[in-house]
Amino acid sequence: VPCQYVEILREDGSPTDPGEEGEIVITNLINHAMPLIRYRIGDTGLWATQHCSCGRSWPLLGRIGGRVSDMFITPGGDRVHGGYFMYRLEGEQWIRRFQIVQEAVDSVLVYLEPVCGMEEPGPELVDRVTSVVRTAMGPECSVDLKIVSHIDPAPSGKHLCTISKVGSLKEARR
Repeated sequence: VPCQYVEILREDGSPTDPGEEGEIVITNLINHAMPLIRYRIGDTGLWATQHCSCGRSWPLLGRIGGRVSDMFITPGGDRVHGGYFMYRLEGEQWIRRFQIVQEAVDSVLVYLEPVCGMEEPGPELVDRVTSVVRTAMGPECSVDLKIVSHIDPAPSGKHLCTISKVGSLKEARR
């Protein structure tokens, strides 16, 4: 007997098709003291396109895509997962830490904490970071870089590399 009912939903609240990414929503079917009904857990994912080899008919979760708050929305309405920026910038030896914040659908703020002993990075390094952001977000996206001596962790104690304050395309268009 399943104890969770899992849905993967599009922005309009309709269910996704297998292989289509959406927001994961759960309903707890056995917690009578504090029921969770269509609880948005903050993750994205998609249903698998194949069935379970055990023969059960329940759908399989194909992949977890990441946190909803890590999804950046481009001015054209496309989604970019925050992991893209981590993948592209973590190899930069001169960057100790970075944080990329989407303030609006067409505006990104990049905080860069250089490695110890490095003064201001040269224009070619700054251009490389700007190029990474614009490749994903589009040439019309405003990119503001701030070189800082320290990037504070979130209240949880974790360092957040990416933060989207846009949330969804629906919110971005308001």
